[in-house]
Amino acid sequence: MPLSAATAIAAVEHGKVDVGWLADPSFTLIKRRNPGVRVLADLRDEAGVRAAFGTPVYPAAVLYSSGEWIRGHRDAAGKLAHAILETLQWMHQHSAEEIAEKTPPALRGEDTSLYVEALKASMPMFSTDGQMNGEGAAAVRTLLAGSMEKVRGAAIDLPRTYTNELVNGR
Repeated sequence: MPLSAATAIAAVEHGKVDVGWLADPSFTLIKRRNPGVRVLADLRDEAGVRAAFGTPVYPAAVLYSSGEWIRGHRDAAGKLAHAILETLQWMHQHSAEEIAEKTPPALRGEDTSLYVEALKASMPMFSTDGQMNGEGAAAVRTLLAGSMEKVRGAAIDLPRTYTNELVNGR
C-alpha cells in the first residue's frame, strides 16, 4: 500500500525504511532537510535517467487504458491525449512560478517555494511532444522487472504496449 507523502518523508527521516522511492515535491523536501541523504537514482533529469537506465528518457506519467476502452471511446481518448499535450507545451512556455500559480493548492501543497524548486528540477524531463518511444518503454520494463516477478518472467512485446496515434491525431 502506498504511503502518503508525509508518512514517506517521516519514515525516511526517522530511519524506518532502508530504501524509498519518492516523487516531487517530497524528494526535494527530503534533500532540502537532509542534504547528506544518499540518492541512489535521481530520475528528474536526463543525466540521472541515463545513469539509472542507459537511456535519456523515462516516461513516469502516461495515460493508461485498455485497447478495448480506447477503441470504444476514441474521441474521448483523443481529447485526453491532446489536453495533456497542450498542457505539456504550455508548461514549457512558462516559468515554474507561473505553473505553481495555476496549480491547485491541494496538489502543490502549502509550501509554494518547495513546489517551484521541485518543478525547476524536474521540468527537463517533461516531454515537449507527448510521444512515447521504445527506449522509454524499455526503461519502464527494466524498472518493473527489478521488483516484480510477473514482469521479470514475462515475454513482453514492448512496441505493442503503447501508441502515439492519439497524440499524432490519428
